[in-house]
Amino acid sequence: MSDPRLDDVLGEVEVLKRRLAAMERQRRVRFRWLVAAVLTVGSVAFAQLTVFTPDTPAYASEVNGNFAQLKTWLEQKVGAVGSPNVAITGTTTLASATVNGNAALGPTTISGTTSITGATSITGATGITGNLTVSGRVAPNYDSGWQAVTIGNNYTFPHNFNATPSQIQLLACGAISGHACTTRVVLATSGFNDGASCINPINTMTDLNTITVALTPGCNAWGYYLAGTGFQYVGDADGNLGTAFYRVLAWR
Repeated sequence: MSDPRLDDVLGEVEVLKRRLAAMERQRRVRFRWLVAAVLTVGSVAFAQLTVFTPDTPAYASEVNGNFAQLKTWLEQKVGAVGSPNVAITGTTTLASATVNGNAALGPTTISGTTSITGATSITGATGITGNLTVSGRVAPNYDSGWQAVTIGNNYTFPHNFNATPSQIQLLACGAISGHACTTRVVLATSGFNDGASCINPINTMTDLNTITVALTPGCNAWGYYLAGTGFQYVGDADGNLGTAFYRVLAWR
């Protein structure tokens, strides 16, 4: 004859076994739904990571592989890990920005106030709707350096943009020492202009890859006008006002 107390214990054990089995089935269902949700939200990104499950070993190769993948994604966003410089090759949207170091950006939209104190290169189209404060210089994409010119000649400067420059600036100088101008620099697209018949260069032209400066004969190559004093040629290198030094700056 069986012991009723033992039967009760066995019955309770059976109930517990069924409850544990049901809980295990629910856990597996929840885990499958969790994995499916993760893969649905970020199927491309998370498929490249190892997903660990509870109560299973995490192998060093898998953990290191996850860190390596995260490092790759980080460098794709901001450049090399360990470098203070920022390099963003994709489209960038900034509500506001302060750049103290060097930065290289792709297409950028800036809607807030932006301050740039380092050397920043933006290779894509950039829209700025807020204030932009640049404490450095807006460096040109092309700088010809100083070149000797003589009236009556045409001079070609190859910018090689494969596009018409958005801005061109001509610098005219009377004498140089090394790479520096030692006279006043006249800034314009046309350097010398006596207000009447003499303008030099008579034309500053551009196409997709070159800038051409045409100097008309019979007019001075450089000089500047001061009210009450007249035209000045102080410091001219050779006393020949038909010669000068020109420098062309261009922006894409």
